[in-house]
Amino acid sequence: MRHIHWRASARLGSLVSRRTEPARGRDVVLVLDVQTTDGTAWLTWDEDLLESLCVTAASLARHLLADGASVGVAAASFAGSPQPFAWLAPRASLAQLPRVGELLARIGPIPSRPLNALLAWVTRRVPASTSVILITARQPGPYVAPLRRMKRLGYGVELVMIGTDAADSAPSIRVAGLRVVRGSVDPSWQDPDAVTLAG
Repeated sequence: MRHIHWRASARLGSLVSRRTEPARGRDVVLVLDVQTTDGTAWLTWDEDLLESLCVTAASLARHLLADGASVGVAAASFAGSPQPFAWLAPRASLAQLPRVGELLARIGPIPSRPLNALLAWVTRRVPASTSVILITARQPGPYVAPLRRMKRLGYGVELVMIGTDAADSAPSIRVAGLRVVRGSVDPSWQDPDAVTLAG
């Protein structure tokens, strides 16, 4: 039942199921946008929103690793080291999941560099056949152009938007030719029942 695409079914008059891209053999980098407020107000942040972003990243990593994908993580955060970007190279082993958790636990709320710089850095670290999933809570304007550029270079680009503005932002991202889903952590990140992703 959860694989039925209800809107398409109603339009076509018969049940249609969702088809998902198989993850096995796929390289995925989860890019976490640690900045939770729009604009240049880097010294203010929403702690609950940041935790929701990290819980979503951990849940996606667990799901992708269970499906056989190689999963890595990148964030513009010092994460306890002098490097400007937190980085975990993609690996397919289930032993990668604790490493993802450790990295996410060290990420702070103040970005070390702009998101555009992180996206450019990621393209130098992984081949163009890699899928890049950006997990963010911000409005799409500043980062749509670099994501479209990545897509033209051959990267699989997807966005997972968290927060109250996700529903309003999704249409403009789709118009730009990018795949986007809205995510939520219910009931809250402290006691998540499930991470829900909706198209």
